[in-house]
Amino acid sequence: MEFDRLNAIVGKNDAGKSSILHAINDFYNESKLAEGNKYFGAGDEETEIEICFYGEELITVPKVILDENGYLHIKKTSSNVGESYKTYIIANDFGKTDYKNMFQQTAAKMKTIFKTFGKEVPDIINKEKMLELCSEIICSEESYVIEEHELKGSMLKEIIKPLYPQFSLFLADTNLDTSTSSFQNQFKKIVTNAIQAHISEFSNLQNEVQETLIGEINKIGNYMETHYSGLTELKPEISYDWQKLVNFEVIMKDSQGYEVNLANKGTGIQRLFMVSYFQYLAEQISENENSYIFVIEEPETFLHPGAQRTLLDSLKRISDIHQVIITTHSPVFASEIDNKNIIVAKKHNGESKYEQGDSISADLLVNELGVRASDNIVNSKLLVFVEGSNDVKFWDFIFNAVSGHSYEEDGILFVPGGGNELHNIAEMNLMSKLNRNFIVIVDKDSGAVDYEDKLRKQSRLKNTVEQKGGEVLVLRKREIENYYSPRIVKEILSEKGFEVGDFEISPFEDVNQKFKNMFNGQNIQMKFKNNMDIFERMTLDDWKSVSKYTEDNIEHFEFGEIVELINSKID
Repeated sequence: MEFDRLNAIVGKNDAGKSSILHAINDFYNESKLAEGNKYFGAGDEETEIEICFYGEELITVPKVILDENGYLHIKKTSSNVGESYKTYIIANDFGKTDYKNMFQQTAAKMKTIFKTFGKEVPDIINKEKMLELCSEIICSEESYVIEEHELKGSMLKEIIKPLYPQFSLFLADTNLDTSTSSFQNQFKKIVTNAIQAHISEFSNLQNEVQETLIGEINKIGNYMETHYSGLTELKPEISYDWQKLVNFEVIMKDSQGYEVNLANKGTGIQRLFMVSYFQYLAEQISENENSYIFVIEEPETFLHPGAQRTLLDSLKRISDIHQVIITTHSPVFASEIDNKNIIVAKKHNGESKYEQGDSISADLLVNELGVRASDNIVNSKLLVFVEGSNDVKFWDFIFNAVSGHSYEEDGILFVPGGGNELHNIAEMNLMSKLNRNFIVIVDKDSGAVDYEDKLRKQSRLKNTVEQKGGEVLVLRKREIENYYSPRIVKEILSEKGFEVGDFEISPFEDVNQKFKNMFNGQNIQMKFKNNMDIFERMTLDDWKSVSKYTEDNIEHFEFGEIVELINSKID
């Protein structure tokens, strides 16, 4: 697939949209293949990530680093989960054996080549000297051939990686708590610029620190000389990384004068902060900076259509200079992006397939967008708002287990709605005008630190929804992870080589923290938050077991009752 400036990957849930994002992230950031990122159906085959970069930045790069199209062509491969990726370059290399893979020759070989061209041989052959030599050889060579070489050591670090565009990834479930590293890392550039603006002051501080340390270490040295006569000098070697000294939180002050940490605000407000951050980037990024790739999963999450359009405008301005790749269910985004830059993900026999180009039609997009397209809302018999995109998958598994088919076959549309801070007022109004039913399903949230605040929000949500003719259902457990089947969890852990005894998951405990505590310090390649693999394996008996409750001495099946209620709303 080929990406332009502004691109969208669309498709139904679990079609393979996020796989592309994770592949790009692995290419940039991961040294080993994670369990969830192994290529589907690979068996004994290697998992490969192959990416080509092209652009004006490569004009001055020696052509023996580029492929026949002038692209920087890099491939990463790994055979097994937990195994390190190997990195390869596919390039239009020299035809002569003596010069092949020039930049990974031994120092002795490099010096021999230098002498062949009558060049003075330096003691240390640095990056600049290698590029200079390579350019001279290119001028005298006529034969080139496509070669694939594994990249090792300095070649990758000094020459190839600096050619990559910079990269930022925002996943749909990215933790926007300002205290987390995932949040802080997005703002490193601001911190770096602030430090650079005061570099002279920092230099003075470094000198003062160094002089003080030298003086104090010398005093220690004087004492040490009495114990060790061979000592002639004791001095400190100092390194500075000012960026690591800077962490910050964001405090919001409202019209009533109350100050609240952004980390304590709802997810919707946190996402709006990120909308504002993208607007800031759109204004700050200049043409003089290195290329940047912004990869964003479902940017519309928790945003009403108006805020989606504001965010889209920001992304468009960023894409004037840099590259933006999003996955989306939103017609607001898909309708504003050129069809040739839209990639449709579909799953066939369990394997993701991707369509792009002339085959992308308006009808195809309406069909694949599903969860937010107005046509689908109009044609649906019942709209069900759930907390997020993972909850949409969660309910699909439940419906297939209980009813034997997907909810879509019954004319039901599940939509990520933002939980207690519902942002789909427009869709609710539309359903009211069409005289159609709609339901909102939220987690109980009992056991959460901010449970009292969540209860107040639930009450406000209930009033809003009921005023518009809808109904709110509150699940009986804290969140969807509390419905994990212990049997399936044990089964998956056993496959990974970890045997555990019998255990239970109580209705209101923090499941993610429970497993962290159980496996403290052990390297388990398993996701404990929003793990769809667990739900996918659960049978009808598992669903009955995890949602069983007793009331008035009668045993009930929570999910069976909810599915029955939903079906009754259709009728």
